[in-house]
Amino acid sequence: RFALVRGLGDVYKRQLTVKYNVTAYPTYVIIWPDGKIDSRIVAHSSPTVFIEKMQTGLERIGAGPQP
Repeated sequence: RFALVRGLGDVYKRQLTVKYNVTAYPTYVIIWPDGKIDSRIVAHSSPTVFIEKMQTGLERIGAGPQP
């Protein structure tokens, strides 16, 4: 699942910001189904670095590309 924090109500945004320690925008957090943080990508990075980090994190939690 993916959550777009920008599109959510203010109270829910604050709760997620505190829960996942978001200190800069954009912040992408890859979370295990049990709620544990696997990895995070903070602020802007090059497209190549962003894609590599997202693929690695999603593969670790079993949400990577399926054959």
